[in-house]
Amino acid sequence: MRGFSQSLPMALLRAREAVMRRFPSGLRDRGVTEQQWRILRALAHSGSLEVTAWQRLLSCLRPACHEYCRT
Repeated sequence: MRGFSQSLPMALLRAREAVMRRFPSGLRDRGVTEQQWRILRALAHSGSLEVTAWQRLLSCLRPACHEYCRT
């Protein structure tokens, strides 16, 4: 078994962080969080969605999805 730092989940997390380094300042300038950006991107692609559909599409926990519905 590989060590924790060599595991697939950690490699995927490092890759995600490397990609997202390019976006935070642009998002911050517009007052948008990463989670809000994921929701906006999903809506742009899929159109209007129910909160439960957001949950499935974005792997978003229910309380977080409801919170972003209000903002």
